[in-house]
Amino acid sequence: MSFLNVGGESWEDLALDEGLVHMGHNCNHLELDPAIHQAMIGAIESDAYRNYTPPYGFDELAALMAADVDVPGTEVMVTQGATEAIYQAMAAILGPGDQTIVSDPGWPHIPNFARTLGSEVVTISVYSPNADWKLVPEIVRDHVTPRTKLITVIDPLNPLGSCYDEAEIRALCEIAEENDAWLLHDATYRDFAIGGNFPAPRYSQRAVMNISLSKICGFAGLRVGASIAHPTLMARIRERQVNRLGGNWVAQQGAIAAFQTKPKWKPRVLDMNKRNQEAIKACIDTIDELEIIAWPPAANFVAIDVTRTGRDSEAFVRAVLDEGFVIRSGNYTSERYGPNFVRVTTTVPDDDVRRFCDALPRALNRLTT
Repeated sequence: MSFLNVGGESWEDLALDEGLVHMGHNCNHLELDPAIHQAMIGAIESDAYRNYTPPYGFDELAALMAADVDVPGTEVMVTQGATEAIYQAMAAILGPGDQTIVSDPGWPHIPNFARTLGSEVVTISVYSPNADWKLVPEIVRDHVTPRTKLITVIDPLNPLGSCYDEAEIRALCEIAEENDAWLLHDATYRDFAIGGNFPAPRYSQRAVMNISLSKICGFAGLRVGASIAHPTLMARIRERQVNRLGGNWVAQQGAIAAFQTKPKWKPRVLDMNKRNQEAIKACIDTIDELEIIAWPPAANFVAIDVTRTGRDSEAFVRAVLDEGFVIRSGNYTSERYGPNFVRVTTTVPDDDVRRFCDALPRALNRLTT
């Protein structure tokens, strides 16, 4: 599993290197609230984690997640990260011979899961301002066939940073319903959506949504997420549950504290994220060879087109890594478009962003000489 590696270097080696600034995996490195750490420390010191957690997550955590998403009539199942939630939902829907619609670029594990489940993957290109860098409903409709069983929407879109408005989510749900298909709404970056995020289960009982604490809450290494769906579909998803003995006790206690304190720290995180994005854009605007994609980005990163450098994204990432910064190429998200762009995380201290902007011209010079 090499998709986490960067610049030809092992991710484990990079993650343990304290001399590097990590701006590649969209982790949140900003300060949140001490209550989150205290809750996890308390769970360890009390030895509470020696018990199994409830199979579908703590009721308190599920209730907090339900309130945060606010879709009446749905049920919540806590999972070990959004990846588990996505796979279980897809396993409940797909079978051999079905078709799954995905975007290109997009999060690569969704089509990988579809193929594992025997589904044919139908890829729609979104790497274009003409499509607003996302799955436009009119184009999706043109790709639906009698075998279409699942339409997948990453919203906001990793890796480009585009997001969907309410009318678009409604239209995609209507397409699914009209064609006896289902809609998977991957809302891992929902807290960064511009103008709000519109959960697909609000508009259709044939939709399932997943959320994650990895990005907004900084829980990437703790693995907490959830599936959200109406009861009939949720019953099918629970039958495919991978982890029958519940998720991490300590992480879920931290997650409870994160949701309880979220109104206090989320505005600060969003403000810092926006200011960091603006600082990087100001830097990129002075460099002819680089261009921001999908501005303003509805995520905790910026995507940057590097085609005018004359080098591919992996070479660009390597040059930036040599300056002490970990960023990601688009290669793992798209075989076709991956060489064209890189992605830079913005939920990091502003001093790291200033240093990155100072280093970028040096990296570009290193790349082109």
